[in-house]
Amino acid sequence: MKSMGSRDKLAAASSPRRVLLVVFAFCFAFATFLTFLYTTSHFTTAPGSGSGSIAASTTTTTTTTSGSAGGGGGQGQAGPESVSKRLPVPVFEALVHFASISNATHRMSDTDIRALLAAARAARAKECRPVQNLLFSECRLAINDLPNDLYDVAWDVVLIDGPSGWNPNSPGRMPSIFTTAVLARSGATAAKGPTDVLVHDFQFEVEQVLSREFLCDENRVAGSGTPSLGHFVIRGGGAGAGDAFCSAQEDGSSGEKTRRRRSRK
Repeated sequence: MKSMGSRDKLAAASSPRRVLLVVFAFCFAFATFLTFLYTTSHFTTAPGSGSGSIAASTTTTTTTTSGSAGGGGGQGQAGPESVSKRLPVPVFEALVHFASISNATHRMSDTDIRALLAAARAARAKECRPVQNLLFSECRLAINDLPNDLYDVAWDVVLIDGPSGWNPNSPGRMPSIFTTAVLARSGATAAKGPTDVLVHDFQFEVEQVLSREFLCDENRVAGSGTPSLGHFVIRGGGAGAGDAFCSAQEDGSSGEKTRRRRSRK
Protein backbone atom coordinates (compact mmCIF):
# COMPACT_ATOMS: atom_id res chain seq x y z
CA MET A 1 0.00 0.00 0.00
CA LYS A 2 2.84 2.35 0.73
CA SER A 3 4.40 1.65 -2.63
CA MET A 4 1.12 2.33 -4.40
CA GLY A 5 0.75 5.60 -2.55
CA SER A 6 4.23 6.68 -3.60
CA ARG A 7 3.46 5.89 -7.23
CA ASP A 8 0.29 7.94 -7.09
CA LYS A 9 2.19 10.89 -5.67
CA LEU A 10 4.88 10.59 -8.36
CA ALA A 11 2.26 10.45 -11.10
CA ALA A 12 0.46 13.46 -9.65
CA ALA A 13 3.72 15.43 -9.51
CA SER A 14 4.75 14.61 -13.10
CA SER A 15 1.34 15.40 -14.58
CA PRO A 16 1.79 19.24 -14.58
CA ARG A 17 5.20 18.85 -16.19
CA ARG A 18 3.71 16.87 -19.03
CA VAL A 19 1.06 19.51 -19.55
CA LEU A 20 3.69 22.27 -19.67
CA LEU A 21 5.77 20.27 -22.14
CA VAL A 22 2.77 19.77 -24.42
CA VAL A 23 1.89 23.48 -24.25
CA PHE A 24 5.48 24.48 -25.06
CA ALA A 25 5.64 22.12 -28.04
CA PHE A 26 2.32 23.47 -29.34
CA CYS A 27 3.48 27.11 -29.05
CA PHE A 28 6.76 26.34 -30.80
CA ALA A 29 5.00 24.58 -33.67
CA PHE A 30 2.50 27.43 -34.01
CA ALA A 31 5.27 30.07 -34.10
CA THR A 32 7.14 28.07 -36.74
CA PHE A 33 3.99 27.82 -38.85
CA LEU A 34 3.36 31.59 -38.64
CA THR A 35 6.98 32.32 -39.60
CA PHE A 36 6.67 30.06 -42.64
CA LEU A 37 3.45 31.78 -43.75
CA TYR A 38 4.95 35.26 -43.32
CA THR A 39 8.11 34.39 -45.23
CA THR A 40 6.17 32.82 -48.09
CA SER A 41 3.78 35.76 -48.43
CA HIS A 42 6.66 38.26 -48.17
CA PHE A 43 8.60 36.74 -51.06
CA THR A 44 5.55 36.29 -53.32
CA THR A 45 4.14 39.82 -53.03
CA ALA A 46 2.67 41.09 -56.30
CA PRO A 47 4.67 43.78 -58.20
CA GLY A 48 2.07 46.54 -57.68
CA SER A 49 1.18 45.79 -54.08
CA GLY A 50 3.15 48.64 -52.52
CA SER A 51 5.09 51.79 -53.37
CA GLY A 52 8.83 51.26 -53.55
CA SER A 53 8.53 47.57 -52.72
CA ILE A 54 11.84 45.90 -53.45
CA ALA A 55 10.26 42.47 -53.17
CA ALA A 56 8.58 43.11 -56.50
CA SER A 57 11.87 43.63 -58.30
CA THR A 58 12.35 41.23 -61.15
CA THR A 59 15.20 39.98 -63.19
CA THR A 60 14.94 38.72 -66.72
CA THR A 61 17.35 36.26 -68.24
CA THR A 62 17.37 36.42 -72.01
CA THR A 63 19.08 34.40 -74.63
CA THR A 64 20.44 36.41 -77.55
CA THR A 65 20.17 34.88 -80.97
CA SER A 66 22.14 36.13 -83.90
CA GLY A 67 20.45 36.96 -87.17
CA SER A 68 20.44 34.39 -89.93
CA ALA A 69 22.28 34.84 -93.19
CA GLY A 70 19.09 35.74 -95.02
CA GLY A 71 17.67 37.98 -92.28
CA GLY A 72 20.61 40.34 -92.01
CA GLY A 73 22.90 40.96 -89.04
CA GLY A 74 20.35 42.77 -86.89
CA GLN A 75 20.21 42.92 -83.15
CA GLY A 76 19.66 39.68 -81.28
CA GLN A 77 16.18 38.94 -80.01
CA ALA A 78 15.06 37.25 -76.85
CA GLY A 79 14.40 33.59 -77.54
CA PRO A 80 11.78 31.34 -76.01
CA GLU A 81 14.20 30.61 -73.18
CA SER A 82 13.41 34.00 -71.58
CA VAL A 83 12.71 33.52 -67.92
CA SER A 84 11.35 36.15 -65.57
CA LYS A 85 11.47 35.52 -61.86
CA ARG A 86 11.44 37.55 -58.69
CA LEU A 87 14.55 38.11 -56.63
CA PRO A 88 14.33 37.43 -52.88
CA VAL A 89 14.81 40.53 -50.77
CA PRO A 90 18.18 39.49 -49.26
CA VAL A 91 19.60 38.78 -52.72
CA PHE A 92 18.31 42.09 -54.07
CA GLU A 93 19.79 44.04 -51.15
CA ALA A 94 23.12 42.26 -51.56
CA LEU A 95 23.24 43.19 -55.25
CA VAL A 96 22.41 46.82 -54.49
CA HIS A 97 25.14 46.94 -51.83
CA PHE A 98 27.69 45.42 -54.21
CA ALA A 99 26.74 47.83 -56.98
CA SER A 100 27.09 50.82 -54.64
CA ILE A 101 30.60 49.93 -53.48
CA SER A 102 31.84 48.72 -56.86
CA ASN A 103 31.57 52.25 -58.25
CA ALA A 104 34.05 53.59 -55.70
CA THR A 105 37.34 54.46 -57.33
CA HIS A 106 40.53 52.94 -55.98
CA ARG A 107 42.60 55.76 -57.44
CA MET A 108 43.73 58.65 -55.28
CA SER A 109 43.33 62.17 -56.50
CA ASP A 110 46.35 64.10 -57.74
CA THR A 111 46.09 66.46 -54.77
CA ASP A 112 46.20 63.62 -52.23
CA ILE A 113 49.17 61.98 -53.95
CA ARG A 114 51.18 65.21 -53.95
CA ALA A 115 50.30 65.89 -50.30
CA LEU A 116 51.51 62.44 -49.25
CA LEU A 117 54.71 62.78 -51.26
CA ALA A 118 55.37 66.21 -49.75
CA ALA A 119 55.03 64.74 -46.26
CA ALA A 120 57.34 61.86 -47.16
CA ARG A 121 59.97 64.22 -48.58
CA ALA A 122 59.85 66.36 -45.45
CA ALA A 123 60.47 63.30 -43.29
CA ARG A 124 63.12 61.80 -45.61
CA ALA A 125 66.04 63.54 -43.95
CA LYS A 126 64.85 62.34 -40.55
CA GLU A 127 63.13 58.95 -40.39
CA CYS A 128 62.30 58.02 -44.01
CA ARG A 129 65.82 57.48 -45.35
CA PRO A 130 66.57 55.08 -48.24
CA VAL A 131 69.12 53.12 -46.18
CA GLN A 132 68.04 52.10 -42.68
CA ASN A 133 67.07 49.20 -40.44
CA LEU A 134 63.36 48.69 -41.08
CA LEU A 135 62.87 46.79 -37.83
CA PHE A 136 63.68 49.91 -35.82
CA SER A 137 62.43 52.50 -38.29
CA GLU A 138 60.30 55.35 -37.00
CA CYS A 139 59.12 56.29 -40.48
CA ARG A 140 55.35 55.94 -40.75
CA LEU A 141 55.71 54.54 -44.27
CA ALA A 142 57.90 51.64 -43.15
CA ILE A 143 56.35 48.20 -42.65
CA ASN A 144 58.20 46.83 -39.61
CA ASP A 145 55.71 44.31 -38.22
CA LEU A 146 56.64 41.42 -40.52
CA PRO A 147 58.45 38.34 -39.14
CA ASN A 148 62.00 39.35 -38.22
CA ASP A 149 63.56 36.68 -40.43
CA LEU A 150 62.19 38.34 -43.57
CA TYR A 151 64.33 41.43 -43.02
CA ASP A 152 67.53 39.32 -42.91
CA VAL A 153 66.88 37.50 -46.20
CA ALA A 154 69.00 38.54 -49.20
CA TRP A 155 66.17 38.97 -51.68
CA ASP A 156 66.86 38.53 -55.39
CA VAL A 157 63.36 39.45 -56.59
CA VAL A 158 60.56 41.34 -54.81
CA LEU A 159 57.04 41.48 -56.28
CA ILE A 160 54.71 44.24 -55.10
CA ASP A 161 51.45 42.55 -56.00
CA GLY A 162 48.60 45.05 -55.97
CA PRO A 163 48.53 46.24 -52.33
CA SER A 164 45.05 46.72 -50.89
CA GLY A 165 45.07 50.49 -50.52
CA TRP A 166 41.36 50.50 -49.66
CA ASN A 167 41.75 48.41 -46.48
CA PRO A 168 42.82 50.44 -43.41
CA ASN A 169 43.97 47.27 -41.62
CA SER A 170 46.60 46.30 -44.20
CA PRO A 171 49.56 48.13 -45.78
CA GLY A 172 48.65 50.36 -48.68
CA ARG A 173 50.53 51.03 -51.89
CA MET A 174 52.78 53.78 -50.57
CA PRO A 175 54.14 51.81 -47.55
CA SER A 176 54.60 48.69 -49.70
CA ILE A 177 56.64 50.48 -52.37
CA PHE A 178 58.62 52.51 -49.81
CA THR A 179 59.46 49.43 -47.72
CA THR A 180 60.57 47.50 -50.80
CA ALA A 181 62.78 50.40 -51.91
CA VAL A 182 64.48 50.54 -48.49
CA LEU A 183 64.75 46.75 -48.26
CA ALA A 184 66.54 46.57 -51.62
CA ARG A 185 69.04 49.26 -50.58
CA SER A 186 69.82 48.03 -47.06
CA GLY A 187 71.15 45.03 -45.16
CA ALA A 188 71.71 41.61 -46.65
CA THR A 189 69.68 42.37 -49.77
CA ALA A 190 71.94 45.28 -50.71
CA ALA A 191 75.11 43.34 -49.82
CA LYS A 192 74.46 40.49 -52.26
CA GLY A 193 74.02 42.84 -55.27
CA PRO A 194 71.21 44.38 -57.36
CA THR A 195 67.61 43.42 -56.63
CA ASP A 196 64.84 43.08 -59.21
CA VAL A 197 61.63 44.79 -58.09
CA LEU A 198 58.38 44.17 -59.95
CA VAL A 199 55.39 46.48 -59.38
CA HIS A 200 52.00 45.05 -60.30
CA ASP A 201 49.13 47.35 -61.42
CA PHE A 202 51.76 49.69 -62.82
CA GLN A 203 49.25 51.12 -65.30
CA PHE A 204 47.62 53.12 -62.49
CA GLU A 205 48.78 56.64 -61.63
CA VAL A 206 49.40 55.93 -57.94
CA GLU A 207 51.79 53.05 -58.65
CA GLN A 208 53.64 55.09 -61.28
CA VAL A 209 54.07 58.19 -59.09
CA LEU A 210 55.23 56.24 -56.04
CA SER A 211 57.58 54.09 -58.12
CA ARG A 212 59.19 57.20 -59.60
CA GLU A 213 59.59 58.62 -56.10
CA PHE A 214 61.12 55.58 -54.34
CA LEU A 215 62.27 53.15 -57.06
CA CYS A 216 63.34 55.87 -59.54
CA ASP A 217 63.05 56.11 -63.31
CA GLU A 218 66.81 55.70 -63.60
CA ASN A 219 66.46 52.16 -62.24
CA ARG A 220 63.62 51.11 -64.50
CA VAL A 221 64.47 48.47 -67.09
CA ALA A 222 63.42 49.76 -70.51
CA GLY A 223 61.53 47.32 -72.71
CA SER A 224 60.98 44.93 -69.83
CA GLY A 225 57.70 43.95 -68.22
CA THR A 226 54.23 44.84 -69.45
CA PRO A 227 51.96 47.90 -69.19
CA SER A 228 50.62 46.49 -65.92
CA LEU A 229 54.01 45.31 -64.56
CA GLY A 230 56.87 47.73 -63.93
CA HIS A 231 60.41 46.32 -63.67
CA PHE A 232 63.15 48.04 -61.68
CA VAL A 233 66.70 47.00 -60.75
CA ILE A 234 67.70 48.53 -57.40
CA ARG A 235 71.30 48.66 -56.20
CA GLY A 236 72.42 49.05 -52.63
CA GLY A 237 72.82 52.43 -50.99
CA GLY A 238 71.25 55.77 -51.70
CA ALA A 239 71.71 58.10 -54.64
CA GLY A 240 74.75 59.98 -53.38
CA ALA A 241 73.23 61.53 -50.25
CA GLY A 242 71.70 59.72 -47.32
CA ASP A 243 68.28 61.26 -47.80
CA ALA A 244 67.83 60.80 -51.57
CA PHE A 245 66.32 57.78 -53.28
CA CYS A 246 66.97 59.01 -56.83
CA SER A 247 69.62 61.10 -58.55
CA ALA A 248 66.97 63.58 -59.66
CA GLN A 249 66.01 64.11 -56.03
CA GLU A 250 69.62 64.79 -55.11
CA ASP A 251 69.98 67.28 -57.96
CA GLY A 252 66.74 68.95 -56.94
CA SER A 253 67.76 69.20 -53.29
CA SER A 254 71.18 70.59 -54.24
CA GLY A 255 69.57 73.17 -56.49
CA GLU A 256 67.16 74.13 -53.76
CA LYS A 257 70.02 74.58 -51.29
CA THR A 258 71.91 76.71 -53.82
CA ARG A 259 68.87 78.90 -54.40
CA ARG A 260 68.45 79.37 -50.65
CA ARG A 261 72.07 80.41 -50.25
CA ARG A 262 71.78 82.92 -53.09
CA SER A 263 68.60 84.38 -51.64
CA ARG A 264 70.29 84.84 -48.28
CA LYS A 265 73.18 86.69 -49.88
